[in-house]
Amino acid sequence: MRLKKWPGLAFVLLLIICVAPWHAAAQADAPNADYAVKRKKAEGLVNQGQYLEALPLLEELVKSNPQDDDALVALALSLVKHAATLVDLHAANKERLRARDLLERAQKLGTPAHWRKT
Repeated sequence: MRLKKWPGLAFVLLLIICVAPWHAAAQADAPNADYAVKRKKAEGLVNQGQYLEALPLLEELVKSNPQDDDALVALALSLVKHAATLVDLHAANKERLRARDLLERAQKLGTPAHWRKT
């Protein structure tokens, strides 16, 4: 009786072993796809000059991937644009200092320093 169940059980076990890695890979790609969608949307907003609208997306992108030098530069630019809208000078200066720090991080990651005087 036990031997009759063994082939079916072996088939199910083999199926699980074969399918599990694909399922895990698909789940791992989901965050990457979400990141790519958000990055594309933020890039479009920045290209249209809508820096303040892109700011929350760029904050998310940099938080989830601090190695994305393009997102760092775009966030820095958006922060400078945001600082220009602030009435509180102290808050505006904090935004500009943060933007400078982001640009320095981006430069360390390999972004060309064309934004800086040499």
